[in-house]
Amino acid sequence: MDKAEELRETVRFCRPLFLENLIAWKRSRRLRSESCLLCENGSVDRGDTKGFWKTASSLKSSGDAKRLRELVDGLRKTPVTDAAPDYTDLKLHMMVLQAFFSRDNVQGAMDHFEDMKVYGARPDLVIYNFLMSNLARRRRLRGLFKLRTEMESYGIPMDACSYSALIHGYAVVGNIQMAWFFYDEMRSRLIVPNESVFGNLASAASKNGDVRKVEQAIRNMLSYRIRPNQYVYNALISASAKSADIHTAIATFVRMQKEKIRPDTVTFTTLMAAYAAVNDLEGVITTYNEFVLRDLEPDVFIMCELIKAHARLGNVVDAERCFRDMKKSGLNPDRIVYSVMIQAYGRRGSAGKARETFEEMCDAGIKPNSVVFNELMDAYNKARDHDAAIRAFSLMQAFHVRPNSWAYTTLIHAYARKGDLKGAENALEDMLKRKFRPFTATFTTLIDGFANAGNLRKAIHYYSRIKCDPSMTLDSRVFNSIMRAYFHAGYFNRVGRQYRDMLRRGVTPDAHTYSMLIEANSAMGKGEMIEFLLKDMKERGVQSDEVVESSVLRGYFNNFGAAAAEKYLQSLVTVLDKHLLTMIALLVDRGQSQLAVEYCRRTKSMGVTNTSSRLLALWVQALLQTDDREGCVSIVHEFAEAGVFVDCESVKRIIESNLFTAEESRELFKGLGYSVVLGSMLSAYARLGKFDEVEALEVDRERLGIPRSGEGNLAFLSLQAMNGERSLQSAITELQYQRVLVERNLLSSVLQILAEAGCAAAALVVFEEISRRGWIPTLTCYNSAMAAYARLKRPTDILRLMNTMRRNHFAPDTTSYNRLMEAYLAQLKLAEAVRLFQDMRKEEVVPNIATFHILMRSHAKLEDSSMFIALYIELLRQGLKPNGITASMLSQAVSYHTSVTQMSEDLPIPLSVLHCYSRLNDNEDVDLPKLYNQAVAAIASAEAGPMV
Repeated sequence: MDKAEELRETVRFCRPLFLENLIAWKRSRRLRSESCLLCENGSVDRGDTKGFWKTASSLKSSGDAKRLRELVDGLRKTPVTDAAPDYTDLKLHMMVLQAFFSRDNVQGAMDHFEDMKVYGARPDLVIYNFLMSNLARRRRLRGLFKLRTEMESYGIPMDACSYSALIHGYAVVGNIQMAWFFYDEMRSRLIVPNESVFGNLASAASKNGDVRKVEQAIRNMLSYRIRPNQYVYNALISASAKSADIHTAIATFVRMQKEKIRPDTVTFTTLMAAYAAVNDLEGVITTYNEFVLRDLEPDVFIMCELIKAHARLGNVVDAERCFRDMKKSGLNPDRIVYSVMIQAYGRRGSAGKARETFEEMCDAGIKPNSVVFNELMDAYNKARDHDAAIRAFSLMQAFHVRPNSWAYTTLIHAYARKGDLKGAENALEDMLKRKFRPFTATFTTLIDGFANAGNLRKAIHYYSRIKCDPSMTLDSRVFNSIMRAYFHAGYFNRVGRQYRDMLRRGVTPDAHTYSMLIEANSAMGKGEMIEFLLKDMKERGVQSDEVVESSVLRGYFNNFGAAAAEKYLQSLVTVLDKHLLTMIALLVDRGQSQLAVEYCRRTKSMGVTNTSSRLLALWVQALLQTDDREGCVSIVHEFAEAGVFVDCESVKRIIESNLFTAEESRELFKGLGYSVVLGSMLSAYARLGKFDEVEALEVDRERLGIPRSGEGNLAFLSLQAMNGERSLQSAITELQYQRVLVERNLLSSVLQILAEAGCAAAALVVFEEISRRGWIPTLTCYNSAMAAYARLKRPTDILRLMNTMRRNHFAPDTTSYNRLMEAYLAQLKLAEAVRLFQDMRKEEVVPNIATFHILMRSHAKLEDSSMFIALYIELLRQGLKPNGITASMLSQAVSYHTSVTQMSEDLPIPLSVLHCYSRLNDNEDVDLPKLYNQAVAAIASAEAGPMV
């Protein structure tokens, strides 16, 4: 190393120390000068006038407002001379106020302002305008209005700058009415507005997305012969972006270029926002490319808008690329950029990436606010990790972030989705205690949660709270939630009643509303209403979507047959693969396999999509119904070669079929590639209860070193649950060691598999494990456990579970009551089963066709034709359509008693049957002739339910 290089190295290492010493020396010199000026009694040495102003200027530059105020206050304690500055010199007080505001110490500035008035320094218009401008910038509207009143009381006339500050204060909060009020007051006092006034008016209107008001501000500006500037045009483009008016935004940009006003970074940022508002990603990218060509320096805001546009349209990869490029170019992402990235990951369901972004933001020294926590909690909820969302809410306290109403709403959503409805209600109580106002979405979340739990009464309670609160708007989401609750509970008539109430209140229905109405009318057998609803939907300008079209397709098929559904399918402008899959599923359920195979071929011609696995499962089911063994083998191989995942449903149907032996089905799947189909095989064998096969496949998996898939984990846990509680706990520990997230939803799926396979004891082991870990079981978990208890003939335990459900705010649904009925009938306790049927009515739980089948089957076995017929009459009166199971039970009943056969000829109903019917409805005093006529009419109007 030569001497020059050695000298440079020495300078490089010594420079920080030199600068530190220099700063310390300057500070000590300043303090010495201050100590020379301030005497022991706090007065000021007035002899050194030059030193006084120099020190005051130095303190103002450094922002040391406290010392500057002490220096100025010292003037009050010294005698006045002609050579020294006086305390009433407003220039000194302006320096103090500037120093306070430079440190954002608003309270200190206002305290000094009050002191200066007390000690004789009367502020002038300049100081008032300065204070008003700073208060407006910081949204201190109360202090701003107080200063205006004080000016009028002192007789200080307001000028254009004063009104500009007032308008700016209300523009910052978006209060356009007050901003224009002060503008009109200004004009009434004949004060000529300046350029700043019109800029603030335009800003107020742009925050509300009011394009018309911004254009009015520009017209008024031109009437005073003031040329619109860049700031006003940017406000107009911003208002267009917020109102999704892309044409006005583009026209304003062209107008700027014609008037030779050079667009800046803000112009391009707002224009990109306008394109993003109409989901025009190409326009966003084109605008950004033009921005780059103009050699403008990108800032955090324009990069944030670019990332936001990619994220909004689901292009998370491009958003990540822009985020990396932003950091490489030396721009430090701010809180808003990190919030947008967390939101983007949340929409994709990548909760892990969202958490990493949050941690990166914290490592960068940026404190998260409530918006960031809301996005993080929402990301966890979308990924179904509701426990993590609840933990994120608790983390807000560690960061000293005060939660807002949206944070509580997201927390309630997490509890409701988790199934912890008690926790959701506790969160609502805490929200109300802390004086946070709930939104409409807060209560709709609770309505949906209780509807999914089968608790219709609670859902109606929260719907009533929305209706009784005048501050909450009854929009389509509220009505959709309560209609969904009624639909799930089986009250199809009330769905239509809510729709009429919706129209009476002037609420416009959306596509989800019509989908629910079509499903409800289809379930009641009112197929003719579908045409009316479609026509009404078109007249109201509601755009149909794939959900509505699928509902219509099911409605036509169930009410008018396959030909009507096929005709509707042909009338659609765009036939999606989801429409065809709906049609195939309906055809397979009705046994129309040949037509289903034709639709499968048509769907396959659309190419491989994310629904191809579902198509394969339906195609295999249709081919197995037609006993086409070769076709089944061929199509499975064809899909596997195309890279389509062969799911558990396809494997299960082939194993269950009589066309393949156990060895043939095993060899078929091994030929597809063991590693690809092993998870589906494990899950299929577990669902069928063939755990010897599961154990053999597990041995093969370990021998070949194939990692477990998600379905493999389910089968593994099911197998270990068969061996008892300790084996299940060891298996959970093993999966956790392999970094598999074992949560309630995973064990809930295992519980369903074991209940479906008929392994009652193992299912109860899993249910006890869910409860032992402190997780709230879902309604599905409870029903699966009840099915296990019913299989074990233990109705007392089912009653215990039903009471536990009620304590956790779950209402036993129709499936729960059906399980208890099965348990009672397994012990031949027919009276208890009939009493339970009456309890269902009292609890307003709507029985389904399975409920009647359970009771009818028991009475058919007991050769009690009277009760059998009474149940059949009630089934028809409930609007339920008899199916193949009903027909087979009627055939079975014929062999026991001839009165059922006589019903098909002239519909004579014995008096004993009517007495039995009245006893079933818990009503002894019944008008038997009227009841007879109703029963005959109900049977005569039935479209299905063949009578032998």
